[in-house]
Amino acid sequence: CLVNRLHLLFANSYTKKWEWNSGLLYESYFYSFVPSHLIKSGDNNACYLLLCHEGFLRSRIQSMGLKKGFKKHCCDVEMLEDYSQTVDETGAANSSKILKHLEIFQTMQNYLETQLHNFESLPGGDKSPAFPRKDIGEAFDFLGTSLQKHHLWAQAQDMFSEALTIFQGMGLTDDSPEIVRTKFHASAAALPKLVLVPRTSSSCVKLKNALEIIEANKGTMLEAMEQENDKDCGISLELSSHPGQAVVLMRPGYSGLAGAYARTLSFGPKESAIFLCPRGEMLWRPDDDSLLASFKGSHMGDSIFLVPSYMWKSRQKFLSSLFDCHFGVNPDGTISPKVNPDLAVGIGPYPAVLVARNSPSRFIFKHGQELVKKQQKRVGHIRVRQEGLPLVLASHPGWALQAQLGSPLNFGAFRINFIGMSVAD
Repeated sequence: CLVNRLHLLFANSYTKKWEWNSGLLYESYFYSFVPSHLIKSGDNNACYLLLCHEGFLRSRIQSMGLKKGFKKHCCDVEMLEDYSQTVDETGAANSSKILKHLEIFQTMQNYLETQLHNFESLPGGDKSPAFPRKDIGEAFDFLGTSLQKHHLWAQAQDMFSEALTIFQGMGLTDDSPEIVRTKFHASAAALPKLVLVPRTSSSCVKLKNALEIIEANKGTMLEAMEQENDKDCGISLELSSHPGQAVVLMRPGYSGLAGAYARTLSFGPKESAIFLCPRGEMLWRPDDDSLLASFKGSHMGDSIFLVPSYMWKSRQKFLSSLFDCHFGVNPDGTISPKVNPDLAVGIGPYPAVLVARNSPSRFIFKHGQELVKKQQKRVGHIRVRQEGLPLVLASHPGWALQAQLGSPLNFGAFRINFIGMSVAD
């Protein structure tokens, strides 16, 4: 349309001017609005390349300042994601989008690390060549909160750790506003898994909008799928049992398992809450057409996750028999599987996930050297039975890795269990 063509015209003219002379600091309009022009014109890939460009980020910050420049960069990433979902007509974050967002955030992280290195290489003083050290720490903290919004919790923890290291290196006390704020953000990014627990357990999570969800239940899941105008029915899964918290996605994309796909759930900041609609005996997420589920049988300790609705409708016996998608909200706010109403969704262990090898969040085992000595040359059962070693963590005193399920899930040719971080005893 004409509007999109105008957006593209503005973006192209300013982009060419910047390519001729990237030092045009007086072009504040370019650094403020050209990415949004590219997005609105439909050229999302060009916007992604621009936001990943280290020279553009550097010039934007020189023009707007560190705080405003970082805030504008993160706003452009959110806008890029929103418009990508509109174009794709789906809320599911696919792997290519996740990688693109990570690359943009990595560019921002690299810029901050360069500024921090420049500061530390100075013989003295309390300022880097460009920004005060405190501003760099606050920028790391802001970048962490931006990563949280995209459900990149592990990466967010690394940013908060960098911010705390900077603030503590400046001599700030634990009650200083900067450290208190960053620790609060870090605690919000430490997400335990949601699992099935006894309904009488103190670990149960309870929904703030339970009665609203119960009253909104109308029709069946199949009827809801046939109604195209039924996409805005979602109700927030904010929690009354944990004020300020809600049920959230643990990661932005789906994880694959034996041909099936799932998105693990946790509880975190209410700003990241997911929205579900009750449909018969199911809880449906219209954003990505997924269903709340657990493994078939819904036993205590089973993880809670979202699965694409097509897996429930699948005629493949394996997919349709792998998950149990029948859940309901109780008047007391708990969420129970229909097949086992004595259980409810509750707080489980902290998950063990892959992070950068140099991440401050990485696990370091107390018996690491002994584990290396016992390592076999190839996968398989050891012929001579040996006593195993407890996976106690030296990096997290008082904690250890433990199996989540009492008995492994049996998939015929193989069996699996899940591990998470829990109290060492």
